[in-house]
Amino acid sequence: MALSSRALLLLLLGPAGGLALACAVRSRGAASRPAGLEVEVRSCYVGSGACRACHPRLFEAWSRSLHSTMERIADSSSVVGDFGGRTLAFEDGARAEMSAREGRFFVRTNDATGRVAEYRVLRTIGHVFKQRYVTENGDGNEYVLPVQWNVRGARWDAYPGPTEPFAPAKGSWASPANAWERNCAGCHVTGLEVAVEGPLFRERYVELGLGCESCHGPGRAHVESPETPGLAVHPARLSFERQVDLCARCHSRGEAGPAEGAPGEGFHYPCAFLPGEALAARFRIVEPEIGKKTKHFWPDGASSSHHQQAHDFRRDPHFTKGGMVCTSCHDPHQRARYGGLREDPRDNSLCLDCHTRRREDLTSHTHHRADSRGSVCIDCHMPRLVENGNPFELRSHTRWRPDPAKAMALGMPDACTLCHKDRTQAWAASLVNSWKFGEPTTDPGIRYPAAPK
Repeated sequence: MALSSRALLLLLLGPAGGLALACAVRSRGAASRPAGLEVEVRSCYVGSGACRACHPRLFEAWSRSLHSTMERIADSSSVVGDFGGRTLAFEDGARAEMSAREGRFFVRTNDATGRVAEYRVLRTIGHVFKQRYVTENGDGNEYVLPVQWNVRGARWDAYPGPTEPFAPAKGSWASPANAWERNCAGCHVTGLEVAVEGPLFRERYVELGLGCESCHGPGRAHVESPETPGLAVHPARLSFERQVDLCARCHSRGEAGPAEGAPGEGFHYPCAFLPGEALAARFRIVEPEIGKKTKHFWPDGASSSHHQQAHDFRRDPHFTKGGMVCTSCHDPHQRARYGGLREDPRDNSLCLDCHTRRREDLTSHTHHRADSRGSVCIDCHMPRLVENGNPFELRSHTRWRPDPAKAMALGMPDACTLCHKDRTQAWAASLVNSWKFGEPTTDPGIRYPAAPK
């Protein structure tokens, strides 16, 4: 299981030898990685605390970000769910009972054999829209319990869903196929190293949450020689494709196998990915079937499931034609606004700073009053099409022009009638057509950068 943060930090700060060179070479990307350095490189993490002395402002801002708190030790400061004796009944007849004693949190529910047992909550995952809980079941692995707290609904829901709390296709929630190490770890901790020993997973990591080194690469060489250029990855200096890959490592849905650096098949994150690499070299990304509604996509290819922002953005003309990147709108070093947005999206600043001619007469473009919701750029171009803890909770990242006629033909929701709930899609289609916007700006295909040769 994971080493304690103190023990692992002592391990990582051991004799340098050739490790600094390995870190420096590895952080520049897969193309320059010498063979046989994987183990050494994975030991080159030092933790975000090592960055604080030289980068105090950025460190303090990061420490308040959602990334830094993505996974935490379960205690009274991190647990947001109601553990005051609440009970959740699953559709298959099983139950879960949530309770707390002496500052510890527990879920009593069915195990892999159907036997009822009590599990202590070790860590929390998330806390804004929903919160999930990590436990052990005695087999040496860690698992996400089959319940999640719905923050906005203030209720307990089954996890992963109301009809499949125990993921029957993969066995019980406490089966190795559903282990935290296989499904979650890579996007919730920093400096992960994991190995498979039969049904058991052995992992270690530097810190919980996404730390500085998640985006800037292993930091030991940089900490030891801060004046030497190139020892840490500066994301803004990467190509726009590699910048998006850096965020897409966790904001994409897919699978990695041994050929991509995972220790086995079925890992749902890019195990060996490091900043500056091509994600396609590490991860097989799930793609939509255009014209068909699938589990994670609408028929037009837009995402219907969470943590898929990069899927949408890769189809966004802002990326495909304009070279825009995630940090054009988001600042990972601040949390003044949700998601680290650089400006308040409700006043259109993020959009109108570039689309300046729209600022002159917004109403002529939107056909709504300038001070109404219909003139807020993101409500038309980034509608809430994505399920998270609740349906239609997150925004699409395609930024396409609303096309209710196409949505009606495909049998999916559209931006107009998500707002005008008392109107039909036929009404919306007729109205939008009368505005004569021209052809919608949707990109017909998905643009995934190719892996380096």
